[in-house]
Amino acid sequence: MEIHIIVLGTAGDDGLRELHRRLTDIEELRGEVRAVPAASRPGALGTLLDALSVNVLSAGAVSAVAGVVVTWIRHRTTDAVIKLRRPDGTEVEVTAERVRRLNSAAVRSIVAELSQAAGPEGNSDDGGTPSGE
Repeated sequence: MEIHIIVLGTAGDDGLRELHRRLTDIEELRGEVRAVPAASRPGALGTLLDALSVNVLSAGAVSAVAGVVVTWIRHRTTDAVIKLRRPDGTEVEVTAERVRRLNSAAVRSIVAELSQAAGPEGNSDDGGTPSGE
């Protein structure tokens, strides 16, 4: 199953590049993370990223993605929003503002909920938004 990761706000392209690096550092995800370039703009130098596409082959891979996303967004100094989109169109959104204030137990809970919602069997009672939102 493929999950798309989209970073909204000022973190955008730089955030996606940093997430790409962090995700590919995880052995289980090596070779499974692909940068999705944005449509090129006339006169632009270089390519911006639109999203990351992660091929998750196991529940462990989904948990690894969720852990990286929550850790990355928790340590942002600016507000950012990350959306994880499953192939069926289900989206899960995580915001830095809400995650930043959580203690360790709450972070583990968010990672578990995000893993469940983003996973192949995932669904949640509230339309895919983890309760920390």
